[in-house]
Amino acid sequence: MIKYRYARGANQTRVNVTALTSEARYENAPYTCFGCGGELIANLGAKKIKHFSHKGAHACRPESYLHKLAKHAFFDIYSECLREGAPFFLVQDVPAYCDHFQKILGRACTIGHERKHDLTRFFPKIRLEVPFKGVVPDILLQSADGQEQLFVEMAVTHHCDYEKRNLGVRIVEITLQDEVDLSVFSDRILAENDDRVALFNFKR
Repeated sequence: MIKYRYARGANQTRVNVTALTSEARYENAPYTCFGCGGELIANLGAKKIKHFSHKGAHACRPESYLHKLAKHAFFDIYSECLREGAPFFLVQDVPAYCDHFQKILGRACTIGHERKHDLTRFFPKIRLEVPFKGVVPDILLQSADGQEQLFVEMAVTHHCDYEKRNLGVRIVEITLQDEVDLSVFSDRILAENDDRVALFNFKR
């Protein structure tokens, strides 16, 4: 039986089963699966780890569940930042070169540093799974005037395809293997030095 940590509550919010108590287990019920839409049951037994499971036999793919969960989690967290006026950072690795001692050393020195951007300052609009120039990004961030875009792609079984990358739009791809990987952006920061984060079409 597949065990999940998250479900969609009756009010369409993400519900973490570890935060549920026996007294409050039905407050946001019924619970549904992000992946297949089937009904989930909150298992809060004292002897086993808390988890959601499908009610009855259900054909659900964990990959689909994780992909959809990640998209909605990112959308919720980024939207919350916009409402609160809080930052959501992207930390980019930027190479720099110094040739001051090149004649002595016979080579230039490479100095790497990080550049930190608050994405909410540049992209105050967020949309979930909407068509853009013939493709459908998982998350579309846009500038206030709609002239600048940033795709946020969740990679579970498939990485960002050539068609999206070839558009020239900046892309942040987040690779996830399980629910724990939501921590990549749950702290409102995406860091390129994290092996799970890849950037495409960014200027260096």
